[in-house]
Amino acid sequence: SQSVMLTPGDEPTNDGDNDPNSNLTVDFGFFGFDLALDKSIEEQVAVPGEDLNYTITIINSGPTTAENVIFTDNLPANATFVSGNTSTGVPLVRSGDTLTADLGEMVSGATITVNVVVDVDGDARGTVTNHARVIADDEIDLSNNENTVVVPIEPQIDLAVTKVDSQDPVEPGDTFS
Repeated sequence: SQSVMLTPGDEPTNDGDNDPNSNLTVDFGFFGFDLALDKSIEEQVAVPGEDLNYTITIINSGPTTAENVIFTDNLPANATFVSGNTSTGVPLVRSGDTLTADLGEMVSGATITVNVVVDVDGDARGTVTNHARVIADDEIDLSNNENTVVVPIEPQIDLAVTKVDSQDPVEPGDTFS
């Protein structure tokens, strides 16, 4: 911001009356806003065949209203989308592996929560990576507008052996498989 110097007798006198000392106001405005996105997950590991629950929090730290706020979530390649919602009721629109929501305006101090649930593919290996971001018109500081969560996949091993014979009972000397 810049400093404003106020000097006696230097104020504008065109406020509609003849008194040069009646307009003692200073007009100024705030500009800008700062959106921030934080993404967290309930589970510490991803298990094939089980759900992962992501919570995304979007905050407008102000000082002004953010307009045309757009949320985007790139779904993990090795998981299937199950459900999603926003705390404002704005629908999440799915196109391929991307979710978007047109959140509109966010006043200073507003918080929006987005919940996304995916099911980890049965044959998934390695990690599950999910990336989200938020953008708005005229935002200057984009350094805190996106977040990626990486969760290691921990396969559950369940081995079983079943053995069946071709005949039962078997007499001594009989052949069976």
